[in-house]
Amino acid sequence: MNQLISDTAILWLLPIIFMIHDFEEIIPTPGWVQRNKEQIYNKIPGFAKSRVEKMSSLTGSQFSAAVGVLFVLFSAAAFLAYEYHFYLLYMVLSLGLFLHAFFHIGVSLFLRRWTPGVATSVLLLLPYGVLSIDYFIRNDLFVFPDILYFSLIVILLFMPFLQFLHFIGRKLARS
Repeated sequence: MNQLISDTAILWLLPIIFMIHDFEEIIPTPGWVQRNKEQIYNKIPGFAKSRVEKMSSLTGSQFSAAVGVLFVLFSAAAFLAYEYHFYLLYMVLSLGLFLHAFFHIGVSLFLRRWTPGVATSVLLLLPYGVLSIDYFIRNDLFVFPDILYFSLIVILLFMPFLQFLHFIGRKLARS
């Protein structure tokens, strides 16, 4: 693949794309979950119902606090990759965001409706994920089979981390 944008832009787009995506989630999610909670409950398997219950009790300020913590982390990852060539955190977050897009798309297909975050997943997260994977490969950060193994690790670690961030969001929003 030809280089479409500069390496510097690819690195610094990580926190920018994250925030644009999360704005699409922050603004409509609390109301959307409340309005669609019953329909969602009727379609999802039992193990996922507790997650929907937690999401429906999350206020906009609690969700925003968790996103704020993540934004600092995404910005730090971009800074460390750009300034010090420390790419591990950048790669984890970049791959996590890329895989997060498939979650949004899958949920929308499963529910057969628009869900908060699906538009920016298709328009931003997927193309950015491809650009960042291309960046990893062009700069010999790791080769393609490693990306698959690394993605599995990200999936296993990202969900508990998101739960922790929502916990932090609840604590920060209360204070």
